[in-house]
Amino acid sequence: MDLRQLQYFITVADKKSINKSAQILYTTQPNVSKVISSLEKELDIKLFDRSNRGVKLTNKGKEVYDYANEILKNHKMILSLNKEQSRQTLNISSYPSNIMSEVICDYYNSYNNKTTINFIEGQIENITENVKCHKSEIGIIYTLKNKRSCFNNFLEYENLEYKEIATRKICLYVGKNNKFFNRENITIKELLTLKFVQRDKDIFSIENYLVHINKKIEMKKNINFVTNSDNLVFELLLRTDIATIGIDLKYSEYNNDAIKRLEIKDQLENVSIGFVKRKGENITSEAFKFIELLKTKI
Repeated sequence: MDLRQLQYFITVADKKSINKSAQILYTTQPNVSKVISSLEKELDIKLFDRSNRGVKLTNKGKEVYDYANEILKNHKMILSLNKEQSRQTLNISSYPSNIMSEVICDYYNSYNNKTTINFIEGQIENITENVKCHKSEIGIIYTLKNKRSCFNNFLEYENLEYKEIATRKICLYVGKNNKFFNRENITIKELLTLKFVQRDKDIFSIENYLVHINKKIEMKKNINFVTNSDNLVFELLLRTDIATIGIDLKYSEYNNDAIKRLEIKDQLENVSIGFVKRKGENITSEAFKFIELLKTKI
């Protein structure tokens, strides 16, 4: 079986006529019939029912058609790679973050005529899976320092490795409707009196910070919202007394007149910011340039 046989087969199936297919394929009707017959013989499958009105796919022929169509599409994609070899690609997965969006924009402004950027947002299981299966070259993540040992074991099992870029403190974000808005800092005891929004549960991220800052207190009652929507988190901070735990970053989207960042006193946790890559592989120059831009933001 070869690509020419599949091309003839797909054309006849689409046109429902050997004569019309021969015209499209710039060949003769007997030649098309010969190619189709050879394919049927090779597969030991009757692909078409023939009549005076033309040809019609059999049930088995319909199954073969779907597979053949995919093969030809993939063949075209492979051929197109050669045409695109002059363009570089940057494939990244990350937690949802406006900082990442800013870095993407900076990268585009610097390298837009040379690089195609593929950027995917998700939680840590999505990020690591994307890197593992080569969908992304690197995955940007945040993880609690005290979770690093467990996290590294997880990465070792997946044949991945983590490279730290920076460490930052955990802070609290509140809006004007929160009772602590006019404060500069907050104690852990005061923290436990608030209501929170957290993003989807992620065992290695800062979203679990509330659970273990005081193991004697049941924290589920303090969490009123669980979401994967950055927009909802922002609106809750802006319009309600809801608070959220975040990373103390200069370029946070929450740094404005209506939302305030508070230092958490006596905290024992720091957040590690870095990237995951496939173990033993060097990152491309495109990924390196992106990481260098990210460092300027954090």
